[in-house]
Amino acid sequence: MRYLWEVAYPGGATPSEALEFFADDVRYEDFNYREPFVGLSAVSEYIGLLDVFPNFVFIPERISQGERGVCLTWRCEVNGEEGPAGISYNEVDADGRICFARDI
Repeated sequence: MRYLWEVAYPGGATPSEALEFFADDVRYEDFNYREPFVGLSAVSEYIGLLDVFPNFVFIPERISQGERGVCLTWRCEVNGEEGPAGISYNEVDADGRICFARDI
């Protein structure tokens, strides 16, 4: 997670580049949506939406990383202005791929 938030994204990676870190059977819950996104294809479509908003930037604030899970707080900037803030939890499977994610 630290790689994605502290190296990849600041280095110009797009949100869809994170997909290589997700398991095929990932379950992704975003509290802005009623139903979870289940499976890599569904998560890919969801994350791909972020690529069309180049002026929407996620900024990590605090990262607490454990062996199988990580929690981070973040905020967004939209067109250079303060935007929403939230918290995310990600859990990895035995292969080290994200198998569960929740954004609030």
